[in-house]
Amino acid sequence: MNLEAQKYWESFCLKNGVSQASLYEIFAFGNTKEHADELADLVLEGKKTGTSSGYELYQMDNEPLPKVGDYSVVVNSSKVPIGIIQTVEVVILPWKEITEELAATEGEGDLSLMYWQKGHYNYFKPYYEEHGLLLNEETKIVFERFQLVDRYLPKLRKPMRIDLVEEAIEKKKIVQEILNDLPEWFGLPDSTQEYVEECQKYPLWVLQETSEPIGFISLKETSKATGEIYCMGIKKAYHHRGLGKRLLGELESYAREHYLFLQVKTVAEGHYAIYDQTIHFYRRMGFVELEVFPTLWDEWNPCLVMIKSLN
Repeated sequence: MNLEAQKYWESFCLKNGVSQASLYEIFAFGNTKEHADELADLVLEGKKTGTSSGYELYQMDNEPLPKVGDYSVVVNSSKVPIGIIQTVEVVILPWKEITEELAATEGEGDLSLMYWQKGHYNYFKPYYEEHGLLLNEETKIVFERFQLVDRYLPKLRKPMRIDLVEEAIEKKKIVQEILNDLPEWFGLPDSTQEYVEECQKYPLWVLQETSEPIGFISLKETSKATGEIYCMGIKKAYHHRGLGKRLLGELESYAREHYLFLQVKTVAEGHYAIYDQTIHFYRRMGFVELEVFPTLWDEWNPCLVMIKSLN
């Protein structure tokens, strides 16, 4: 049982006069950690207001169909709640009758029906094959529309603060500890060690819960007019709590006094799901794509430069 999600649900019910029996499920969208976090973000941004599932799969697994009025607690890949949704519409229709409008409510990709069909065919197919079922134009799809009725705002266990750390050895220790917790993003030992060493040279802001470092961001000057987010990381257990935005805001307050622009480098879109999430984050923070350098790092990791005006 997810105790944090269950306590959140009970608190929501008490506060809003909702019956605890109206909980349909506690779940994460998607079938990978990266997809779960991406879809959780889309829900919080108000871009994802629909979801679909296979009608026959409910029957095979002896699960009840969703109904209007059901509540569900959505969690991320770390099983941390992000909010509560309520189902406002349920329709059951053949695959071939899914419309552009319905597909767009899922909030993914370019919002087109073609994108929905390709993504969901690949998603559903293994489950149908597991049960010996065919997935075709006549396959019945359960399509739900929902609304986000509550955001999870956990009480912090301890007070948090952001400090500008100046001592090089302390910087190295903090960056090493946090990057070690993020192998999906920093999985190459040589490049990770380079970040650890180089961060000692630049201004480094550290987000701490009492005395425990849980995130950092560093700033490198690339010209008299431009500063660069050299490296940034937050421990996975603290993802999707608005802490990245908080760290970036601290850095930007400093950068505005010294530069006209802020830039950041990441892997170009369409190569790795986790870096696509990073790009979406920076877009939300006001960055735009400037240029892709295909071989700056290597051909498998084309470098995207994103930039933001600080005026």
